[in-house]
Amino acid sequence: MTRLTPADPGVHATLGFALLLPNRRDFDRAWAEFREAARLKPDLALTWVGIGSVYMVKGEVDSAIKEFSYALTLDPRLAFAHFQLGLAHLKKGNRRVALNQLHLACELEPSSSLFRTEYERLLRQQN
Repeated sequence: MTRLTPADPGVHATLGFALLLPNRRDFDRAWAEFREAARLKPDLALTWVGIGSVYMVKGEVDSAIKEFSYALTLDPRLAFAHFQLGLAHLKKGNRRVALNQLHLACELEPSSSLFRTEYERLLRQQN
């Protein structure tokens, strides 16, 4: 059995995402958890997706795009980062970039119905 500790950046990143869930919406605590994860392990790509997600919910889309893009420099195969980057570009009106990023997310994680649903929805809107 794996023991969770406060020194584990994955624990902080996971808690950060939990704090972003609709029933919690504690952005300040989520931000603090993601920053702690980044302090403990700066090269954990998921942490930067979390930081970008906080920016997204705050409406700071340009900052979110920067963080999602940075996460992809750390792990280009992180499907969730491509997905979030796609949604951010969609919000900015960059439909072509959004479609490309959502497609990449689907290719990297073909079992994700969430990724596939969003990609197909945007594809239908293109036609």
